[in-house]
Amino acid sequence: MDKPRVLIVDDQQAAREGVSEIISAWGYQTMVAADGLEAVEIASDFHPFAVISDILLPRLDGFG
Repeated sequence: MDKPRVLIVDDQQAAREGVSEIISAWGYQTMVAADGLEAVEIASDFHPFAVISDILLPRLDGFG
């Protein structure tokens, strides 16, 4: 059975890597994105079960 996929989106590299490490340790497959547009591109192929995202992001934020 495939691991559930989680996409982590944050413009701060340390934050997205830290969250990814924790979520991976819980048994999830993770991908990371540095901004909203990158997240949309990744999500179209990765098909995440959940997205953990900062709200204020460059290029496309959680309000747009």
